[in-house]
Amino acid sequence: MTTHKRLMLRWSTIGLMAISSIASITALGFWSRSYRRSDQFIYRYLLVISSKGAICFGQTASRFPLPLSWISSQANKQDSRIANPDGIIFGIQYDTDHGIPDLVSIPYIWILFFTSLPADAIGLFWMFRWSRKKDAATGGHLTVRISLYLAVMAIVLLYIMMAILSQ
Repeated sequence: MTTHKRLMLRWSTIGLMAISSIASITALGFWSRSYRRSDQFIYRYLLVISSKGAICFGQTASRFPLPLSWISSQANKQDSRIANPDGIIFGIQYDTDHGIPDLVSIPYIWILFFTSLPADAIGLFWMFRWSRKKDAATGGHLTVRISLYLAVMAIVLLYIMMAILSQ
């Protein structure tokens, strides 16, 4: 691999990790804010409400002339998730109209999981590379392997915990 391609790969990886980290911090910020305020992003016929630990997507007629509007109020703190959903998949509630979901409620834990997934995967890949280099340098030392296995187990246990908590 040439130096230019290596440099491009390195910077694209760092960029992906930075974007994933910023998206995770933003998701955490909106999650904590969702318990105090109701954020509504209105884009034509799509309404996104951040309320009490969930993001709701629903079809609504927009009364605003702008294509994108953002309303934030402390008055609307009620839990706006679906009261009687047609189905629940891993904690994601949905209501259908003629077979097409017209209202969806996604818990913030899933948004946080998917925004942090690229950074976790890159960190795990770097951990494998570090472990391989360290393992070769120390002649197969057990501590490096154990730390690597613990890192993998932590990610798997986090995924299982989120699947259980979201139901």
